[in-house]
Amino acid sequence: MPTAIRTSFLSTRWRHLPSLLSQMSLNISDFMCSNSTQINHTVIDKAMVALMKETRVCLAAPGTDKYVTTLSLRFCPSAKYLSHIGGFVCKAIENGKVKAVELALPTEKKSLDCDAADKLQHAHNIVSFSHAYPSLFGCFTRLFLHNARFSELEMHYLLGCCKEPQHLMLTNCDTGERSVLKLDVPNSKLSSLKFKLCRFEMIELLCLPKLSQLYCECWISVNAPFSFGTVPCLEDLCFASSAGWYQCGLKLSELLHGTTSIQSLTLDFQGEKIWILPEGKKFYTFFNKLNKLFIHGISIEFNLLWTIIFLEAAPSLETFGVKVWDHLCDVDNETTRKAFSKRKNPWQRKDKMDGSRHLKLKSLEFGGFMTTNKRIEFIKTIVAHAPNLESIVLENKDSCKSCDDVKDRTCSIKNMFPKNKGEEDTVRKRLRDQDRFNQLPDDILMSILERVDMRTVLQTSVLSTRWKQLPVLLSHFNLDVDEFITPNSSMSSNEAMAILIKLMSSLFGSAQRESTIRRLSLNFCLLTDLVTSLKYLFNISELVCNAVDSGKVKSVELAITTEKRVVDYTTGDMVLHAKSLLEFFGVSRSLSCCLTKLFLSTARFSEPDLHQLMISCDQLQHVTLYHCELSDSSILKFDMPKSKLRFVELYSCYIKTVEFLCLPKLEQLNCDSWRLSGPPLSFGVVPCLEQLQLVCAKSRVQSGFKLTDLLCGTANVHDLVLDFQGEEIWITPEGNELHTALKRITKLFLCGIYVKFDLLWTLLLLQAAPSVKIFGVKVWNHACDEGTQRSELFSERRNDLWDAAQLDDSIHYLQLEKLEFGGFNPIIKEHLDLIRAVIEHAPKLRSVILEDIEPCEDCEAVDCPIYPSTTSMFPQNKDEKSRVVKQLKAGISRPVEIIFQ
Repeated sequence: MPTAIRTSFLSTRWRHLPSLLSQMSLNISDFMCSNSTQINHTVIDKAMVALMKETRVCLAAPGTDKYVTTLSLRFCPSAKYLSHIGGFVCKAIENGKVKAVELALPTEKKSLDCDAADKLQHAHNIVSFSHAYPSLFGCFTRLFLHNARFSELEMHYLLGCCKEPQHLMLTNCDTGERSVLKLDVPNSKLSSLKFKLCRFEMIELLCLPKLSQLYCECWISVNAPFSFGTVPCLEDLCFASSAGWYQCGLKLSELLHGTTSIQSLTLDFQGEKIWILPEGKKFYTFFNKLNKLFIHGISIEFNLLWTIIFLEAAPSLETFGVKVWDHLCDVDNETTRKAFSKRKNPWQRKDKMDGSRHLKLKSLEFGGFMTTNKRIEFIKTIVAHAPNLESIVLENKDSCKSCDDVKDRTCSIKNMFPKNKGEEDTVRKRLRDQDRFNQLPDDILMSILERVDMRTVLQTSVLSTRWKQLPVLLSHFNLDVDEFITPNSSMSSNEAMAILIKLMSSLFGSAQRESTIRRLSLNFCLLTDLVTSLKYLFNISELVCNAVDSGKVKSVELAITTEKRVVDYTTGDMVLHAKSLLEFFGVSRSLSCCLTKLFLSTARFSEPDLHQLMISCDQLQHVTLYHCELSDSSILKFDMPKSKLRFVELYSCYIKTVEFLCLPKLEQLNCDSWRLSGPPLSFGVVPCLEQLQLVCAKSRVQSGFKLTDLLCGTANVHDLVLDFQGEEIWITPEGNELHTALKRITKLFLCGIYVKFDLLWTLLLLQAAPSVKIFGVKVWNHACDEGTQRSELFSERRNDLWDAAQLDDSIHYLQLEKLEFGGFNPIIKEHLDLIRAVIEHAPKLRSVILEDIEPCEDCEAVDCPIYPSTTSMFPQNKDEKSRVVKQLKAGISRPVEIIFQ
């Protein structure tokens, strides 16, 4: 406008032109000298005088019937100028020369320099101005208020006297520190509302029927800064804030609660921690109508794949944008961290998309783009899942004068945004290049896909037309119901089972399938709702049996689990589970005939029923019983001379004894956590049994037993693992009989030995096993199992029966070649003593493998470790390792290799 006024002096014709303008903008900044280094009261005073004169010139020009449709005014509301400007504008309004007014009332001071007194004075000037010139306030369409502290009545008065406002912006305004602002204006025409640096605890939008846009930057509340009432037209939301140290985060469902029509959402984190918290799929409801989503201000420290979670939640999205916060001027020092705390991202674990296709996505916008591999892969990931994507807009990071100053001091800083056509073409080529996998032949691709889960296979099928055909060509299928329930998902087991069956129907019924499925692995669950569970079981039975009968499937592996945890089921529930399983196998004859692997969980059978089930599966090679029971805890007998069963695993089964009367092909047997006294197993004809693993934490009600009683009937066991889980040793000492039982053992592992037990007693077993080539010991050192709950279940830990004094020092371990020691701690004397004793008595020993304690999150949370510490003391550097080697090999000349793992 100053330029327009100056041109009016060029000629008589030009003189009257400013008064003919339909839109006028009078801004105090335009009347300040451009070379003013400091903006003080004198500078502002001169600018206000000039603005006042030009307002009079523009609005008081006579002899024209033209009017100003929009008059934009921006000035400081000091008392001595308000009456003049107000008078000029009001007279023009009354004469019909001005139809609408846009008013901005800043202060001489910056927002950060205004104290409470300044804000109160400024608010007083504004209110006085509104009282003096009500007609002026009555035709406002846009109002910008800065640095003012109103009373609640004054705020409502201002909103009430502004009859036509469509746009209101408050910067550093409030009605008192941490006050609550309530906006209940049913007749308001307000369509756009912006808050910046306002110190409200809460803003309640009770009724604003025309409001369509809301912007909020930097709130102070620890909770959601807004609550929404009647805002039926609200479509565009923007929340921008660098969360303070005390602001732990918000859930989107809380932040957006009350909104119903949001179409555009912007979340700006301004380079600090991500203040939106994960909450499963609760926020999906608010994204149903969303067609524009922008995630801005993401710290350059964070990856970007986590943002895809929001993309997956918005099926109608057409525009998706991310913007990286990359500011050299944003100094990360102790002062900054005190204000904002550590930069954290609770969504960081997201590392891949869920396989869904975003059919409506047309535009991807990327601000702060850099030509790094991670940025390129992020874009390619979205492109692969958005078949209708039309454009990708890549933008350089925002210009920043403060950052430029830093660059001047650090010349090595490099901007990685493409600078010329050559670099731009390189980016385009990298984004359009096919993945290396697409260049592989089908047989290699098939080999790769057969090694991953079905969820991943289905995700790859959306990448191209070629990939879409691959799933139906697989010869090995792995369908697991758990793969359809993603972490933090609200999907029920019922829904997941329905998806699984739909997928099976699609795969088996495909007209494109010509190849045979050599192995079909199915993992599904029994539901709590018995009727629904049986329906799904019969559906699966029909689909698989038809596929077997038609030659599409050659062999089947089944894992049948339960919907809830084991502890949540009663004995009655387990009986019903067993009944459902028997009905399933009763109608699945074709399936049973080609079943090679079976996992059953949480079921209570009668012994004849379970035995008959096993016999009916005549191709079965691998069976696992997990928390299964027999009625009256009776004896389970495996008497199957024609069985092909090679591997049996029993975990926490309530069965008195499992008698392997005749299993001629059995090679490996694992028995974990039996619950009754005495040997859990007995053996008849098991000529091929070579590997035996026994794992159990001995409870109060259990008694020990002799290894000779357990191993009686086995003739070829070579590998023996005994794991005591940190409790009492449940095998009892015996004389020379032990030599007979262990004479063929070549691999002997004693695991789960409580850390406070002496270890030399283990050599009594090693002396009884003259053929052992590999001997392993693993210490149990867990602070997390030292509480009262343990004492209720288990006896006091003691190992009085096994006495190391009975060792015969003249016996050498002539065949021993390798010693493995798990949970090694160099400051525990018993560890060093055992290893040295083995080295001294094993002339053929080649290597000693020392392993650290296994990590345990529960132990890390315990303040009082056992003995001497659950914190790893494992040698880390060369000096520490050399010191241990010297201790172990002192006085020994034989070449024994000490390996640290």
